Amino acid sequence: MDYCGPRAVPYGDFMDDRVWSPLSRDAALAWQERENARCGSCGQVKADWMAQDEDGNLLRYRVGPDGLHVFDDDGRLIPDPNGEPFEATPPPFIVDYHVCFGCAAIEQRRANEKELPPGVRHAFRRPLPPAEVD
Repeated sequence: MDYCGPRAVPYGDFMDDRVWSPLSRDAALAWQERENARCGSCGQVKADWMAQDEDGNLLRYRVGPDGLHVFDDDGRLIPDPNGEPFEATPPPFIVDYHVCFGCAAIEQRRANEKELPPGVRHAFRRPLPPAEVD
């Protein structure tokens, strides 16, 4: 239902092979699983920042003072066969500036107000049209 509900896709249609092919259904579910894995803050998917070793295990990238390296889940540096630190390929993304005017407007509003009461948050609405003057 994570996929069907927000898109108003009837669940019966989604499960019906005459309406949705198994391939299309699997693709939709895989896409939804990836969307669910996104960080709620930055929007990145953890797997995009992982390297894979020769056995298919996911390893974490980490930038150190001497460059980009790969670490295992216990935080140990993965050495190359010569015993030197393993130099990873660059991560798939770089951090760059992104301006969202909506986020900027909310941040400005928050800066100009004291703390909001519990359950109250900032949200967008369209301004009311100006009143007509006779």
